[in-house]
Amino acid sequence: MPRPTPRRLATPPLEGLASRPLPSVDFVDAYATRVDPTASVESVARLVFGGAPPRLMQLRDALVRPFGLKTSPRGRRAAPRFLSGERIGLFTLFARAPGQLLLGADDRHLDFRICLSVPGNGEATLTTLVHFRNGWGRAYFFLIRPFHALVARGLLRRAGAPLSVAPQAAP
Repeated sequence: MPRPTPRRLATPPLEGLASRPLPSVDFVDAYATRVDPTASVESVARLVFGGAPPRLMQLRDALVRPFGLKTSPRGRRAAPRFLSGERIGLFTLFARAPGQLLLGADDRHLDFRICLSVPGNGEATLTTLVHFRNGWGRAYFFLIRPFHALVARGLLRRAGAPLSVAPQAAP
């Protein structure tokens, strides 16, 4: 069954863990999609962040590796236990609250946080917040920003509740 395309939110939700993750925020956006209303934030996180990195992230890793920037971990990882400091997929878990996980990474050029929110209403929201550390961070983000939306939507699409497709009448 097809999954819904995550939609960009005009006003990113900056509540809970997304309200104070970085010293300052230079970029923020958010995407939302429908999920199973009984899904927990942990089960959605396993779908969103589990598995192989999207192809765009693999390309990004190949391009930035020569510059010494952080890349995706390789090999199989144990099932996440959702403990602070643990790697979940590509990211480190910084904090958790009921229905929310705050993940991200800190690097020489920028820091970012991803807040996954699954409040139990059948919707999951992925909010990205970025803090530039220097001019290199601004330049890097300028280059990857068009791909950021594709990666964020692609990750969130993994958790989307399958859409039922109405059978079509025979002609």
